[in-house]
Amino acid sequence: MFAAIERVWGRLDILLHSIAFAPRQDLHGRVTDCSLEGFLQTMDVSVHSLIRMARQAEPLMKDGGAIFTMSYFGGEKVVPHYGIMGPAKAALETAARYMADELGEKEFASTSFPPDR
Repeated sequence: MFAAIERVWGRLDILLHSIAFAPRQDLHGRVTDCSLEGFLQTMDVSVHSLIRMARQAEPLMKDGGAIFTMSYFGGEKVVPHYGIMGPAKAALETAARYMADELGEKEFASTSFPPDR
């Protein structure tokens, strides 16, 4: 997908990450009972996919850009029957904050004013 974007448009301005998945038994079950396989699959699809997409989008955002992801209240507070997706959303939000710090620094480096930090 990113190669096609580069070939057709040569740049990318906005990236929207809106994907999440957890196996049914791990989504509706107790976090304590989550399988290793379910945990790894949930984190890969729901969190690491954002990291992979940002890595591929970064070189295409030549004049800056924006990366958005979708979260849910269950990443902050316990929501019944949300299972392992709650910790995954918390991890997604934290990964987004760390990447904003890392990638935002690159954007500010090309401006003539210092960032408010």
